[in-house]
Amino acid sequence: MYFDPNSTRAPPAPPGPFVSVPIQSAQVLYDRIPDTVHWNLDRVCLEGVRHESNVYGYFNSALVSIFPVSQRFQVNPQYPLRPAVEEGREHVQKISIGSIGEIFAARNTPREKDMKFPDFLITKVNPRDWGNPRVNAPCVVIEIKTSDKDEWDITIGNKAIADSMQQLILYTDRVSKALFTMEEPNANIIPSFLTYGKYYSKVILTNGMYSFQPWLLISEQMALPDRAPLLYRLCEIAVGHWDSN
Repeated sequence: MYFDPNSTRAPPAPPGPFVSVPIQSAQVLYDRIPDTVHWNLDRVCLEGVRHESNVYGYFNSALVSIFPVSQRFQVNPQYPLRPAVEEGREHVQKISIGSIGEIFAARNTPREKDMKFPDFLITKVNPRDWGNPRVNAPCVVIEIKTSDKDEWDITIGNKAIADSMQQLILYTDRVSKALFTMEEPNANIIPSFLTYGKYYSKVILTNGMYSFQPWLLISEQMALPDRAPLLYRLCEIAVGHWDSN
């Protein structure tokens, strides 16, 4: 419903207090993911689908199963990341403050054109009174890349892999600087994952340098006992922020 700020009527009231639905563990959450979600995601990852647009829906189904709206999670596809204003130059640049709490170059400025769009940004959304700024607290970044020759690309470390990694590092760096970002404990950055065909990797920050963990298999059926499937890793993150408000 559209609300006219000049109206004499009272604005719509925000939702009531947050009531968390208890979850015992990441394993419990993982076990609740519907079998069809596992099947469809495993299939498109294993088939070597070439076009990213053909797999977004399957990943989205998995993400909303793990990050439910009932816990005030929000799955944001293609979230726009505008370039941050350098510290100390806020007074000389046109700025605006985004809902994730970062100071950005204002719209219609040259720097604002340097937009980046990670495939998925998972946030916690806390409804606020009408007229107050919206708040999105980022908790996970996920970038999806498809390939029908993923093993070859990963083995030789070709340009496609290098470009994908650099792209996610840029996303990770931008989001991690936002005021409301929920960083991973002892990591100083937001958890960020790159999928490439049937594999995935995670960004790590060591002594100020970004790098990636070794590639692991996304699929549960192929994962070794000590290699948690991607969806389980995401369940661990969801449970960690389950009750946050």
